Amino acid sequence: MKLLIASLLLISTQVFAADLTIKITNIKSQDGFIRLAMYNNASDFPGNYVNAVEIVNNIAVNGNTATVKIKNLKADTYAIAVFHDENNNEDLDTNRIGIPKEPFGFSNNPRLFGPPTYRKCKFNFTKSATKTITLKRF
Repeated sequence: MKLLIASLLLISTQVFAADLTIKITNIKSQDGFIRLAMYNNASDFPGNYVNAVEIVNNIAVNGNTATVKIKNLKADTYAIAVFHDENNNEDLDTNRIGIPKEPFGFSNNPRLFGPPTYRKCKFNFTKSATKTITLKRF
């Protein structure tokens, strides 16, 4: 009986895990790295990366696109924030009034008039998929 329950748990975990490929486009500079944070709640998005469900640092820039694959991701609702850390200081540099000085982007590529909401960037993930995020610069 214990073996049957363990097998069912393993099968159910496998059914709900899939791969998410994230393609980042519109890269203008070969300097630094792309940094990505993935969230599953509105309270942490987009700035509280400490509570992100996935963090990928040091995505190499090669040409005008970069690709990263998140393997075995469970089904959930997510939002993604990325930025191109051109000077490799591990921070999104901003000017005096908080406008980013480095390229950035979000899932669903929302129109921006300030920081985007989780609602505008969220997507349902239920099976393997590819999301494309276009970097922007002000």
